[in-house]
Amino acid sequence: MILKAWIHVFSTELAITNKRVIAKFGFIQRSTVELPHKNVESLHVDQGIIGRILNFGTVVINGTGGVRTPIPDIAAPLEFRRQALSTIEGSQS
Repeated sequence: MILKAWIHVFSTELAITNKRVIAKFGFIQRSTVELPHKNVESLHVDQGIIGRILNFGTVVINGTGGVRTPIPDIAAPLEFRRQALSTIEGSQS
């Protein structure tokens, strides 16, 4: 279990640039998400009880056109959401 968690943590990359939100996750099978700020409508955080205790969860990015993009099991999802919204609002001003 510890090895699986370690691989998951070190194979996940998250970035918030001045133009887009980027997430890459997976070790053998890789998934990549890139959404321009103008296409992001909202960010939603899902955390269960264990996730709240251990500070991990899933961030779901809702984009234009009904696109829902989950970013599973990231550390500090509320902080990621806060930083992403702050950067998105700053780029749109």
